Amino acid sequence: MKKVFVGLATVAIAFAAPAFAATKKPAASSTTHHEKVMTLKEADKNKDGYISKSEADASPALSQQFSTLDKNNDGKLSAEEYAKHK
Repeated sequence: MKKVFVGLATVAIAFAAPAFAATKKPAASSTTHHEKVMTLKEADKNKDGYISKSEADASPALSQQFSTLDKNNDGKLSAEEYAKHK
């Protein structure tokens, strides 16, 4: 009787484990459209230390926020301005 119970318990665990694994929720993303946020170094294609509007256009989320992030309206994002991008 004990062997039957152990056998049934093993089978139940074997079938239940995948069900629990499938219910795991994906990690929350900090971007609006599940887009990876680029580092300043990745976004700064010409390596001048700033992100221009044309460089920002490579990222839809950054392009959309560019005007808001460009606090001094100089047409480029400094490291400080870019740090506020989420």
